[in-house]
Amino acid sequence: MAGRRKRTLEQIVRSLARARQRVAEDLDDLARLSRPSDNAVVFEQGSAWMHRILHKRRPELSPTNILALGLGTKVTRNKDTGRPAALVLVPRKLSSRELARQSIEPVRKYVEYGGRKLAVDVREVGAVRRQLRPGSSVGPADGLATLGAFARDRQKLVAITAMHVTGLTEFSEGDSEAPIFYSPSPMVDRASARIGQLLRGTMTDIDAAKVSVDAPQAVLPSAEARGARYLLYPSDLGTFVQMRGAMTTLATGYIQNLILDFPKEGLTGCFTVSMETQPGDSGAGILDWKGLVVGFLVGRVTVDGVDLALGTPAMRVLYKLGCTIAKR
Repeated sequence: MAGRRKRTLEQIVRSLARARQRVAEDLDDLARLSRPSDNAVVFEQGSAWMHRILHKRRPELSPTNILALGLGTKVTRNKDTGRPAALVLVPRKLSSRELARQSIEPVRKYVEYGGRKLAVDVREVGAVRRQLRPGSSVGPADGLATLGAFARDRQKLVAITAMHVTGLTEFSEGDSEAPIFYSPSPMVDRASARIGQLLRGTMTDIDAAKVSVDAPQAVLPSAEARGARYLLYPSDLGTFVQMRGAMTTLATGYIQNLILDFPKEGLTGCFTVSMETQPGDSGAGILDWKGLVVGFLVGRVTVDGVDLALGTPAMRVLYKLGCTIAKR
């Protein structure tokens, strides 16, 4: 009996090792095939219909008090059922009487399109909180964040960080008076060194900026990125990720939600992670266990009373900024 049990255990261990190796190889192939794109999430076979319903039925899922809309799983009596659902995130759930008094149409329990039906889950969500704090590793004279990753822009080395640190909403190459970035912040260290200047940045759909690097050897990214990849729906729900920020040495957690749009914040296709971050970590790269960047931290948000980190997808950031992750 003992011998057979040991043999079975060894078989399980070998099988798990082979499976992990196959997953590692598949992730490498995914990174190789991933391209900067506005479509930052790849829907697996049999799941694209949910996104089609979300797109076609968006007006029916957008009450006047909505803060965010996306895809996730249905939660019933505080238990995750694992069933796919359209997520409608509002600042506060209202009773039928309150909805009628405010002339707000109640959200349907299901939406249908093309013969398919998708459950709807209404959850409470707080405002997006951008994370800034004096003492962070990088920023202009009056703003601070985290250097998230090095990237390549037509063979030039650049750095990626959060756009909101600049106080601007849009900036294009050639615009006058480009903010200068330093590391560490001049606010906390007068001996800070210049990194470079803002080249491009936007707070439309994403929250990210591209900064020139005058002396690449003088600065380090928040994490050693091996590349970047698309997010996968639904496989990346529950995926382990990690982040190194200016204020957080190492944070780890699991992806909770994918494809969340926050119209009032100008953010689309965001994802949430159950990990601790601090003000000053904005812009940090969020990596999977293979060291592939899946997104960049933009802040925090509370969903149904649970405080979560909020990220924007890596491939969309790279597409908007016109660069690719620099492999080191």
